[in-house]
Formats: sequence, structure tokens, C-alpha cells
Amino acid sequence: MAELLPGLLLCLMAAQSSQEKGNSSNQTPRTFKSRTYTLNYTNQSLTGMGPYLHVEHDDPATAFTTGVLSNWIIPSAYILSMLLGIPSNAYILTFLRVRIQDKSRSTIILYLNLALSDLLFLLSLAMRIHYHVNGNDWIFGEVSCRLITALFYGNVYCSSHTIACISIKRYLAVVKPFLYRRLAMTSLSMWTCITVWLLFGVAIVPELMVRQSYYIKELGIVTCHDILPLEEEPYSLLVPFRLGLVCIGFIVPFLVCIYAHVSVVYHLGNLVVTGNIS
Repeated sequence: MAELLPGLLLCLMAAQSSQEKGNSSNQTPRTFKSRTYTLNYTNQSLTGMGPYLHVEHDDPATAFTTGVLSNWIIPSAYILSMLLGIPSNAYILTFLRVRIQDKSRSTIILYLNLALSDLLFLLSLAMRIHYHVNGNDWIFGEVSCRLITALFYGNVYCSSHTIACISIKRYLAVVKPFLYRRLAMTSLSMWTCITVWLLFGVAIVPELMVRQSYYIKELGIVTCHDILPLEEEPYSLLVPFRLGLVCIGFIVPFLVCIYAHVSVVYHLGNLVVTGNIS
């Protein structure tokens, strides 16, 4: 159950983060695919809220911000995930910590890493829940918006790769048992976890470097990560970067898990057919 939460919430975040495109030219509205935005980086006296975006009332961004999906369905899914995930992952951390001296320390290290990543991910949802329940109005400031956005994606991808590492370990233990016995699995598991955290720590730096919150004048709210001027620099560079990160951080480990489990089932099936296992 805990391993399914990151994937479910990533799908919800993908729907939530249907980022709207925008541009600015001396504060003159420009139209992109029937979506009109005005971006102002300098005039903060008008709203007192810093940079702002202008959207039309019939724009899809407005429909999403005021719709049932962002105001009810997404926060409800987040609340359910926290109610189920936080106690279970906290219990796993406590239970596995006392068994760290067991012979299967490599497996315990991977599960501890997965539980920690999931727990940090779920705790970061608290502000997102308040944001959606509050009518998609972010009140915690720009710095916290960047941190929560980076933590969301970073922990999801860390969880995905940790699950892939667990699948590879199972594959080696069943399909390549002699190789598995020769490997120093405890050290390998520890360095794998450290490497995953470091890689995705570096990968989320671009999200920390750009502004994530903008004031929407027509709605009187500050959005966090939902509406960004993707036609502007440096946001336009984030589009291919995020697509690449989704491929590396989610699709690749997903395919690895499928291959590992199919191989394990196929290998065990051959053993049963040949009579080497009962």
C-alpha cells in the first residue's frame, strides 16, 4: 500500500500542475492558444503581492483554480494518503530500526530509505492541503512554495528509484543467486540510497531557482506552482527538463520493476517445470 502512494499522488500532481503558458511585453497582453496573460516583475505597489499574472475569467487556468478537482478531489486524496501513509511509514521506521542488526541488513536499509522518503513526502502535503482548501491561495510565502514543490517531486522520484532498487535486489537473489552472494549487499544498498538522494537533490535545484508563486489579480489569490509563465525565460527551459526528469525518475524505474518481477516469475516458473523447486 505504501509503495502505491507516490505513484498515485504523482498522477494527481500531474493533473494539478497543468501549467498555463504566458508571456509579457511591456505589460501588453499577448495571446497564446486563446489564453491571455500579463506578467509584471517590477510593479509591486499595485497588489503588494509581488509579481502577478493576468488571466481571463473564461480561461482554463481559472476553471481549474476554482473547480472541484483542485478544491476537493486533490486535497481529499492528500488527506487520505496522509491518514494511511504517515502512521504506517512511522511504524515501519520504528520496526525496522530495531532490526538493523539482522542478517538482511541490505533489505532493511532499502526499506528504511523508502519509508523515510515516503514520510517526508507525506508530511510536505500538509501545506498543499491548506493551499487547496483555502481556495488555491498560498499564504506561506515564496520560499516555502519553492521548498514544498521541490520536496514533492524529489521525494516521489526517490521513492520510485528505491522501489526499483528493491526489485533489482529481488531479481538478483532469485535469478542470479551466485552473483548475489558475491556482492557486498549491505554496503551496496547504503551507497545506492546515498546516490539516489544526491542525484535528486541536484535534480530539484532548478525548481528552487525560479519563482513558483504568482498573484492572480482577477481571482485575488496567490497560486503556488499551478500557473507559471512557461513562455518566459527561464521557465521555458524547465519544460524539457521536467519531461526528462519524469522519464528518468518515474518511467525508467517503472520499467525496471516490470522487467525484474516478470523475470522472477518466469525463472520460478521454469524451476517448477524442471522439478528443481516444489
